[in-house]
Amino acid sequence: MTAFDAHRAARAARERGLAAADVARAAGHAGGAAYLHPLAKATQGGHILMSAAHAARAFELDAGDTPDVGGDYIEKATDLASPIVMNVLMRYPNPRAAAAA
Repeated sequence: MTAFDAHRAARAARERGLAAADVARAAGHAGGAAYLHPLAKATQGGHILMSAAHAARAFELDAGDTPDVGGDYIEKATDLASPIVMNVLMRYPNPRAAAAA
């Protein structure tokens, strides 16, 4: 399944429940992370980070929309991020600074 296929599945999954849509979005962003654009744009970091964010939201929804569950998942994902992942993320501009410009 390609990243685009996963995002199409996310749109279709909205009809079946929000958790399924977020799981598909997480898969799409994970697949997209393999194709980061060589130009450092703030939006490129989302391919790396949004996978964990959508997975966290899916876990929240599966637990009855409990925010602590998503927060716990994000904390675990952050702890698992290797120095290589951190170095890749640091190549990109700060998204807040880019949005303000």
